[in-house]
Order: sequence, then structure tokens, then C-alpha cells
Amino acid sequence: MAWNNIKQWFANMIVSADDFNRIEGNTLDNHERLNGHDSDIASINSTLSNHNSRISSNTSRISSNTNRLNGHVSDGTQHKKTARFVIGTSTSGWTEKDCDYLCDGTNDQVEINNAIAALPASGGEVVILDGTYNITARINVNKNNVSIRGNGNATVLKRMWNSSSSEGVITLTSVQGCKIANLQV
Repeated sequence: MAWNNIKQWFANMIVSADDFNRIEGNTLDNHERLNGHDSDIASINSTLSNHNSRISSNTSRISSNTNRLNGHVSDGTQHKKTARFVIGTSTSGWTEKDCDYLCDGTNDQVEINNAIAALPASGGEVVILDGTYNITARINVNKNNVSIRGNGNATVLKRMWNSSSSEGVITLTSVQGCKIANLQV
């Protein structure tokens, strides 16, 4: 009887030379297969070592960047982005996709004043895109650090009312740090 399966072994069986040769052959075959995997194991260990080295290097860079960031944040400088609203007019082809506030050529100061009102108390920027904006009442800047910026001669705020006073189109009321640039009135 051949020893193909351990379930076939019995205490009273006689083992032949062929059985021992087959067991020895299987043992040698398994040993050779394991030796063949030694190079695979060495390659895997080398790859793991390279990955561990990269992880260590990246951890060092992260630590360095964290230290620089902490130093930057603690330098006392305000690190906030400037609030910015963009205004366009449909009379020049701008759409709601192009801007935060879309004027329509009538009472355009309403949208501009709404943009100023939406800025935080610390101020921000209102960008007025190319076009002619029909202004029928004052634009009121009533916050500090507000910048109103146009696109040079292509941005026109057209005063549409007559007044006996020398009242301007843009009025700054008890504010500081404000700037109006690159537009025509």
C-alpha cells in the first residue's frame, strides 16, 4: 500500500523502500522550493527597507514643515485671506456664473452696496468688472479697509442723478484704510 495520504497510515502497516524514497523525494522537492523563495524574501526585505527609508525621510520633511508652519503662524501676522466680491453687469455680457453680484443697468449701486455690506467688519475687496454701471444714488463705503477696484477705463460708474451739492458717486463715511482704484466716474 502506498503512503499517499496520512489518513491511509495505520500502526500495523509495513513501510516499503519505495515509500521512504517518495517521502525523501517530497522532502527534497519542498526544500528546493523553499530555497527558491529565499531570493524572493531577500527582494521583499530590500523593498521594505527602501520603503522604510522613504517613510523616515518623509517623516523628517513633515516634521520640518510643521516646525516652519508653527513658526509662521506664531509670528503675530494675520494669516487670513482677503474677502473679495466680484461685480459684473449683464449689459456687458457678464452672467451670474462670472460674478458674485450681477447688475442689470438699472440702480446698479444696489448690488455694489450689497457687496460692501457683505464684506466682514475687517473689510475686503470689491472688484467691478468691465462695463458701464448706471448709478442713481451714492455708493456708501462704511467699513474700514475696503478696496473698490475696477479694470481701468473699461470700468465706468455713470452718475445718473443731478444734485445741487458736490456729492460724489462713492462716499466714504468715517472710515480709514480704504482704496478706490482703476475705474472711471
